[in-house]
Amino acid sequence: AGSIAHEMRNPLAQVRHALDSLAATLAPGGRAADQPLNAGQVAAVLATLQQGREAVSRGLQAIELTLQQLRPAPMDGARVQTVSALAWVSHAVNAFVYEDAGQRHRVTVLDEGDFHFRGDPAAMDLVLFNLLKNALYYLPLNPAMTVRITVAATPVPRVVVHDSGPGIPQELLARLFQEFQTEGKAEGTGLGLSFCRRVMRALGGDIHC
Repeated sequence: AGSIAHEMRNPLAQVRHALDSLAATLAPGGRAADQPLNAGQVAAVLATLQQGREAVSRGLQAIELTLQQLRPAPMDGARVQTVSALAWVSHAVNAFVYEDAGQRHRVTVLDEGDFHFRGDPAAMDLVLFNLLKNALYYLPLNPAMTVRITVAATPVPRVVVHDSGPGIPQELLARLFQEFQTEGKAEGTGLGLSFCRRVMRALGGDIHC
């Protein structure tokens, strides 16, 4: 509950700001009651609506990630299909709901050889969303930070997520993927990386740091 409340606070504030902005633009007090909006005002209203939609998407994504970590559903065999690693990573990076355009520009995808695997794309998306969320959490403290996701077919097929943030102390690595292990996040559940490992192993793969 604490984790969801923390994750929802900012998106809800952004939705409220968007609604307040719309109200100020559309209120008769701000213009003549019978005067239609001009093109610039219409564009501003549409931009504000889009900001509200994106804030809602961020909130829903936070809820989905947290609930999946707390109540993981068994792997649905009907959704397992042959997936291009490069296509999946590219889609997930674009589908992730960033706080702003600046965050998106920090993330790059490198192609060092595509490969195919059997997997559930929806579950795999949540794995990559968790890793992106963890990395970008530290962006305010490391303004020059970048995130690089490399798809490589050799020497073994793999996807490598690397960020230039503060790093992880060596003594934490042994328990990094255990449940309820969290460090440096006041509202973290400690379940995100254990969820990632559970998904990867269910698909016959694994995850390491």
